[in-house]
Parts: sequence; structure tokens; C-alpha cells
Amino acid sequence: MERLGSYQALSNLLMPDITQSWIKWANTDLVDAFTVRGINLLDVNGEAMRAACDYDEAKRSKSPGQSAVFILDPYGTAQSVGSIQAEKSDTKSPILCERETDPETEQEWKCAKLQVCVNDFCYEDKDEDGEADTEEPVKGYFYKITWGVTAPSDQANTPYVDEDGIAVKLNLELTGEKSTWIFKKVGTPKEQVIELKNGNSDGGVIVRYLKENYNEVCIRFYTTMIDIEGDEINDICADFIPSTKGQVEYGGSDRTSSVTSSSPEVEMNI
Repeated sequence: MERLGSYQALSNLLMPDITQSWIKWANTDLVDAFTVRGINLLDVNGEAMRAACDYDEAKRSKSPGQSAVFILDPYGTAQSVGSIQAEKSDTKSPILCERETDPETEQEWKCAKLQVCVNDFCYEDKDEDGEADTEEPVKGYFYKITWGVTAPSDQANTPYVDEDGIAVKLNLELTGEKSTWIFKKVGTPKEQVIELKNGNSDGGVIVRYLKENYNEVCIRFYTTMIDIEGDEINDICADFIPSTKGQVEYGGSDRTSSVTSSSPEVEMNI
């Protein structure tokens, strides 16, 4: 085996702890024992791999606040197909305004719909007259989500490729106090907003203050991938862990919107 030679760089960038742990396992003599001159010696049903390393993506690669899934392609090469990391503030706090990046508007700061930015904080503005309806700013939880997905290069791992060559369709979903899809695209069903062809990737960092209390975020696959055993990968989930680091960093930054997805025409739904 080429020591994870085709390992996706996106996973190492987004989830270094899980990635490095998997590399450490993959570089053991146990893995080498299954491969001779790059040829995978696993039995057809993959039972040898399951016995050797308890081949269960969710258990093997999930830890508090983060999760990742790896597969073995038909040649025995490890690939990262998705990862997610989630943190949130433990309590609500006044919501900070976000810097406006739309070049067509003259406003420097912005808030969510039916809110207005006043003195660096967001206030309710239900009548949309540009003035605060209350004396106290809106409060919310601070969320930071780092995610990435790569559609396998080998079509053997993506048997549901459509006529347009789309191998994987997905969206991200928040669950807790209620369920909310993170991305939207005009004219596209909510479960299929992000589309990837074989070998393509998408990912980013989502930073938001939200009034709702969510406890989990998942990458939901509508058109999914399969692993070496033929099992479908339907989702990759992470529980939110309490953290103040991201909130402090965001408050001290210029609060410019981060790149949440690289897919064209995809917008935030939160």
C-alpha cells in the first residue's frame, strides 16, 4: 500500500486529529499484511478487514465534537470521504453584527432577517423600518461548524451517478430544538442542494449566531457512497461541544463572512 498515497488533503486540513490517528493505524504492519505490491488481499466480502480493525466508520472515527468517515477503494487505498467538526457556546449572549460583503449595498454591517444592526449588536426589527423594536439586543448561541466532503474518484464507490455525472448529493442539517437545513438552492430539493462529481470536493467553515438550541449537526447524503463491503454511507454526524474559543476569536476578528460552501448558487439557509 502506498501509505495512504491518495489520501484527500481536505480531510487533513479540516480534521487533523482524526486524520492523523487513521494514518497511524494505516501505517502499521497489520495493514501491510493485507497488501502485496499494491494488490489488496482482503476476501471478497471484506470480512478480514472487519475482523482486523472493526470496520465501522461511525465508531472508529467519531470523537466528541467531530467525526470523519474513510473508505477503502477497490484497490485497497484509503480515502477520506467526509468530516465534520462542531462547537457552540454554552449559553446565549447578545448577537454581534456581521460585516456586509455585498458590494452593491452601502451598509457596513448586517444581521439576520427582521433584525437591524445598532452599535455592533443585532436588535429585533419586525416591521423592517431600520430601527430597533426593543431596548435589548437579540441573544443567541454561537455556532462554528467545519465540514468537508469528497466524492470518491472511483465510480465503484458511487453506484448512483446520474445522467449529468453527479455522483453525490447532500446537505447539512441541524437538529435539536428543531430541525433546520443549512444550505438552500433555488429550485432544488433541500436534501440535494450540494452536488459533486467523482473526485470533486466541497467544504468550509460556518460561523453563526442562532436563537435556537441545536445539539447535533449532520452531513446528510441523498445520493450516497458505498464502502468496500457495499454498505451505504448515509450521514456523518457530530454533537456540538461547548467551547468559547471560536466565539472569542470571532468577536476579535473583522467578522467577515467565511466560505461556507464552494458549490455554485448555493446559499445559507440559516
